[in-house]
Amino acid sequence: MELLNSLSPQVIGWLVLAVVMLILEALTVGLISIWMGIGGLAAAATALVTDRFLIQLVVFIVVSLILLIATRPLAHKYLNRKTVATNVEAMVGQKAVVIKDVTSLEYGEVKVNGMTWTAAPAPGAGDLREGDVVVVESVEGVKLIVRKES
Repeated sequence: MELLNSLSPQVIGWLVLAVVMLILEALTVGLISIWMGIGGLAAAATALVTDRFLIQLVVFIVVSLILLIATRPLAHKYLNRKTVATNVEAMVGQKAVVIKDVTSLEYGEVKVNGMTWTAAPAPGAGDLREGDVVVVESVEGVKLIVRKES
């Protein structure tokens, strides 16, 4: 408690900011608040040396920005490298075979990776006949939007 009493209000303010930013990062995992939390710690350390708030603020901003610019892309790359399109997202761009005619008047069926899906033609795709090879352009609900492979 004696240590806390010996700290200036500026040091305590920067430490509170740093803790709030680190808690916010833990709650959101946005990889932004953490850099400001570290910048707050740097500003608190600066407040131990100087009482000039402008210098402390510059240290906070510079440290936060340098960390954000230098490490955020690396952190995103590392955290997102295992992201793999699954299920429906993986269907877009896949080839399929029409197993029941797909027309503008009636949904048909296509087989993709051994699974049967309801299908509708993409705008301007025209009618697709049984045996046609098509490409999945998008997914709308539980229906694949397909176009004949060119």
